[in-house]
Formats: sequence, C-alpha cells, structure tokens
Amino acid sequence: MTSIASRSEKRPAIFIACDGVITERTGEPPSHQWIPGAIEGLGVLARLHAPVILLAQEPASVREMLGALPLRRSLHVVRARTPLASGVFTQKAAHMAATRHIVNAARRLGIDLSSSVVIGDSWTVTTAALELGCQPVMVMTGQGRQQLILPQLAHIRAATWFASDLATAALSIETLFSQSAVDQPVA
Repeated sequence: MTSIASRSEKRPAIFIACDGVITERTGEPPSHQWIPGAIEGLGVLARLHAPVILLAQEPASVREMLGALPLRRSLHVVRARTPLASGVFTQKAAHMAATRHIVNAARRLGIDLSSSVVIGDSWTVTTAALELGCQPVMVMTGQGRQQLILPQLAHIRAATWFASDLATAALSIETLFSQSAVDQPVA
C-alpha cells in the first residue's frame, strides 16, 4: 500500500481531463485522435518535472495512445518522468467523479492541491478544480468554446485561465511554476 506523503513532502501536479484536451473521439466506430497542440503541450509540461495526472473516461484508450507516441525526445521525457494516474468518470457524474479522482491521485502521489493546476474543456472540471483549491485552466478545444456561453461558467470565469489548446496552457503553467520556484526561500 502506498503511503500518503507528509505535508512538507507534497508537490504540485498538473491534472488533465484527457477527452477534449489531449484526444477527441471521431468516426464510427469511435476512435481517439490527437488534438492539435496536445503533443507539444505534453512536451512543455514534461520539462516541469511535476506529475502529470490524466483523468480519462476510457483509461485504456489513453494508455494505448501514449504507448503509440512517436519517440521524439520531449515525448519520451513525458513517458519516462511523469507519473501517470488515470481515473474513470462518466459524463453523468463528471463533476463529482473528477473531484474524487483528483483527491485520490493527490493522496496517492503526495500532491499539494493548492499549488496544482487542473486543465479541462468543461465547466464541471473547472468547478471541481476551484472547489479543491487548484488553479483551473479551460482550453478551447473539445467542448471548450461551447462551454463559454453556459451560465454555470459565469461565476467562476474570473478565477479561470483560458487557453486555445494544451500547448498554450502549458506555456502559462510553465511560467507559473518557474515563478513559484523563484519565490521559494533558499535553504
């Protein structure tokens, strides 16, 4: 059994709701395709040396896609250096399930939620991030553009970062993490 890390050992992480951020379903029978900017974004996130935790409706399909990544240097780093924890949640209860999987992954991997980021393409993931004290980032891929007009997003809009895709979101997160490192006292 994995022990829970002490408060002083906890570190930030990047949680990503895969569907609509990294992959999208297309065709009949449905298959998963990479979303433009996803591979580049994963490469940028790998440079941060923080766990990247994928939340997926179908973890097996995400694992297959990650296994099929081209062996480009940045993608090799993603696979080699970032712990991967996949959670399964249904559309019917996406908000509650996303919250539960984020909390479970944080306990298992010793994650400090208050310094972590959650990337998604829906208001349910954004709301879950805020409730847990994480910084939400909503991308305009997947359902992102359609979600902007929903009234549920109005009350959380000011606290949410918006990005065109995962690559753009990753650059903002890289800046946030580098500023946090500068703000840390030197021992």
